[in-house]
Formats: sequence, structure tokens, C-alpha cells
Amino acid sequence: TLLPETLAKSDRQPLSIRSLAGSARLILGNQMFWGYVSISALSMAGLFALLAAAPSILQASMGVTPGRFGLLFGLIMVANMSTATIGARIVVRVGVDRLIIVGSGIVTAAGIAMLIAAPFNNIPAFVLPAALFMVGWALVFPNAAAGALSPFGKVAGTASSLMGFLQQAVSAAVVFGLSFATDGTQFPLAVAYTIMGVLMCIIYAAIIRAGRNKDDTPPSV
Repeated sequence: TLLPETLAKSDRQPLSIRSLAGSARLILGNQMFWGYVSISALSMAGLFALLAAAPSILQASMGVTPGRFGLLFGLIMVANMSTATIGARIVVRVGVDRLIIVGSGIVTAAGIAMLIAAPFNNIPAFVLPAALFMVGWALVFPNAAAGALSPFGKVAGTASSLMGFLQQAVSAAVVFGLSFATDGTQFPLAVAYTIMGVLMCIIYAAIIRAGRNKDDTPPSV
């Protein structure tokens, strides 16, 4: 059975370059979209950086076996899944923006903790801050994505595509840059997480919170 179309008939448009360009112009001209997407893109870049760096840090530098690596990485993801479950239960009461700023603070704290622990160069010194990062990630990423898309119900497909492109582009750039700084330790990743967390907090304050003080609702399309 096919799922029914949820977009009202009055809002449906034939696919054309003109309609896509108009929708993209509307979305990209919205300040709040850029704020939320920037935060979501930085958080996704952090996840990709972890996926790229963890094998080098744990296996190549610390001598962790493949089987043990899988277990340790699974523990990191448990922190993510647990927080995501809690976040889904409280988001309606707490609000998307509050979870984003709390999560951004946790990401910053994770980066600082990883920096402080870097000289120890052992498994807990990496796994615990990485798990803390994933706690922050679980609060930031889904809520930032929701914030970016929520004003664009009539052009959700275009908005989602633009958001996905920007997320992947930022993630690729960050991981590519980190590849030049990789030294087998967690230090480059820790610096990246600290910078990302601070940037997310700045973007929230400068764009999202500031945008709440004025009407930034996109016009109908």
C-alpha cells in the first residue's frame, strides 16, 4: 500500500527548475535555516571525525584488538542512544532550542575533557570524552535538523536536500582537514571538538537566539 501524499493539493507544484530555484532561494534566504543547519553540520562533522579517528587512536596507537574496538565503540554509541531516547521524551516540554544549547555545551565540555585527558593516552581517556561528545550530539543533531526544516513544510523535500548537502560538505571539509593533523593521538580530535562546540554556542547566540527577537517566518510558497 502506498503512503498518501501529505502535502495539500493547493500547495502542490509541478516539478520544474523554476519552482526548485524559487524554493531554494526562499530557504537559503532564511536566517534561522542557516543557524540551525550550521549547528547540525558541525555536529555531523564531529560524528564523522570520530568515525574516522577512532580506529587510528584505539587500534593503531593504543593496540586495541578489532573485537575489543567494536565493544568500546558500542559503549560510546550506548551513550548516544540513551540520550536520544531521553531527548525524544522531553523535547516537547523542554523545547528544541534549549536542548540544542545544552548539547552544544556538552560538546564543548567533551572537547575540553579530551584535551585534558590526552597526555594519559589510554582507553578511558579517549572513550569517556568520546561518549560525552555523543551525549551532546544526540541532543544537538536531531533538534537542529528539526529546527531547520520546521518552517518549510510546503517545500520540505527541497529544504531537506539542501540541509543534507551542507551537512555532508562541512563534514567532508572537516575530516579532510583533520587528516593532515592526524598524529595517532586524540589531540587533533579534541581540538576539533572544542572548536566545534564553541562555534555551535556562538552560532546559537548570534543567529538563532537573535532571530527569535524578530519575525523570520518564511512566506508561503
